[in-house]
Amino acid sequence: VRAALGAGAGFDAAVLLGQLLWQQGRAEEAERHLESLRPTADSDEKMVLLASVRIEVVDLGLNDFEAALMVAEEAEASIDDVTLRDQITAERARVLGRHGRNRDAVDIVDPLIDRAQGRTLIAACFAAATSMSVTGQFQRAVEATEIGYAAHRVLTGPPEGYAPAIHLALRCLAYLLTGYLSEGEELARAQYAQALSDHSPLTTGFFSLFLGLHAGLQGRCQTTARWGSEGLATFQKIEIPFMQRNALASLALGKAIQGSVDEARRALERLDSLRVAPSDLGGPLVLQARAWTEVAAGDTLRAIELLDEAVELARWSGAKAYESWALHDLARLGRAAEVVQPLQELSRVVEGPFNPARAFHAAALVSGDAAGLEDASKAFEEIGALLVAAEAAADAAVVWRQNGDVRRAAAAELRSGALAALCEGATSPALAAAAPVRAVLTPRELEIARLAASGMSDKEIAKQLFLSHRTVENRLHSVYSKLGVQSRAELEGVLQGP
Repeated sequence: VRAALGAGAGFDAAVLLGQLLWQQGRAEEAERHLESLRPTADSDEKMVLLASVRIEVVDLGLNDFEAALMVAEEAEASIDDVTLRDQITAERARVLGRHGRNRDAVDIVDPLIDRAQGRTLIAACFAAATSMSVTGQFQRAVEATEIGYAAHRVLTGPPEGYAPAIHLALRCLAYLLTGYLSEGEELARAQYAQALSDHSPLTTGFFSLFLGLHAGLQGRCQTTARWGSEGLATFQKIEIPFMQRNALASLALGKAIQGSVDEARRALERLDSLRVAPSDLGGPLVLQARAWTEVAAGDTLRAIELLDEAVELARWSGAKAYESWALHDLARLGRAAEVVQPLQELSRVVEGPFNPARAFHAAALVSGDAAGLEDASKAFEEIGALLVAAEAAADAAVVWRQNGDVRRAAAAELRSGALAALCEGATSPALAAAAPVRAVLTPRELEIARLAASGMSDKEIAKQLFLSHRTVENRLHSVYSKLGVQSRAELEGVLQGP
């Protein structure tokens, strides 16, 4: 391109140089170059081309939300042609959605999709697919990816800053958040291979990330961490901070569910150093990764606080699919009674099989419905969410045992064990103790027993759970009596599942 410019190539080539610079991870250099072109953007067509690339560079490359919005608003105010102005409006919607303002983004792009063509349609579909996925509008999100992909494939003239496959990556997001996990994984695997063949680092990174997130919801913790690491390496090369953050969140989540607390914490420390705004796309996922790291460290109360924050952030941004995910995590940590109603309400607006299964699981936990818990386990298995399927079966085994039905309890335990075996060593509170133990201990006794078995002293447990030293002693004495053990070493052995 530099050679072409030296030989007299024009404005389009100069803008293309800026695109190439930022895709090589040289965002600051790209923005200096592109900003220098503003005086030569002497037509609506040139202003649109320059502004659309600058928005992308400033937003994704420099991670400057306010500056990206300013570039968009200045361009909208300067462009007379309504059709061309729509293209920048669509880009502004994309920026808003990426930074958590999903309702605003959907409101802006809804009318654009019906009347737009070419680049405007591509940008509008990008914005629509992103925000509609997180708001739980599965069908409309998928339709937007289909329209955007088709329009992008036949685009002529200066290239967009991303390949047509980015629309398929957004379809993976829709599959992920609404519960079509096998479809999402199949698409992500095929497109990851294609991205490698095309030498496209941006799309390689996106599909690595989605392969990791799909594995995380399936419960395959080692695979989650592996793909998170690969996505991180790719996004580091092209310097997209918010995607580095999401890859690190996936890595931390995978390590936490493995029980590798130190590795999860190191990933979260690297994540914090990126200084990405909490509201950026995937923000609730970051809080969930923090929460499950605290679960692995034995601090369930702190994990619940973090999940409450994830729910509030998702509600603020209109990200109902993320809200459903975080609410169900709370149910898994013993707060089913508090979340069953909002999960049921979300069932009316979040499309796909995930949210109904989550709401049904929470309701069965609240009512102590063993048969309902088994049905929930089967629903999660059908979705491909094997870890929570194993948990629901374990919960059913506990209730069957409490009801005196040893045969059904044993069958549910076998089912739970078989499902958990597919999760690459993943663990969670519902799987961390054998069903006979959970059947006789109260939730608080079980929490204290786990902390004691991990090596914490009575005083340390009391401090972490905000209890008196005497209360911990009394509860632990009750645990020993119920389980027939006399020491922490014996307790550890009894707590472990079969």
